[in-house]
Amino acid sequence: MPKIMPGAETIKKVIQELVVPDLKNIVSEIKDIKSDIKVLTVEIKRLDEKIDVNVKGLNEKIDSTRKELNEKIDTALDIRERLARVESKIGIPIIHNGSAKYTTK
Repeated sequence: MPKIMPGAETIKKVIQELVVPDLKNIVSEIKDIKSDIKVLTVEIKRLDEKIDVNVKGLNEKIDSTRKELNEKIDTALDIRERLARVESKIGIPIIHNGSAKYTTK
């Protein structure tokens, strides 16, 4: 015949047999999750730094390209102004907006 334990002992035994193993599993899973979070945090930081480097590089390329384009535009405008002066001096037609204007010195 099974021996009947007093109430507190019975509850303690039930907890030790049923609840404690589950708690140990839960604690182990929490440790695994914490470890995974640490790994993910490191990976996120690495990717964030990589993105920052790439964005900086892209910004530098954009700035460089903008500077080059501005220089080319300035050169084209300068050439156009010089050409207009030459055309004006020699009296050949200058075409502006599709219509020719004759100039003479």
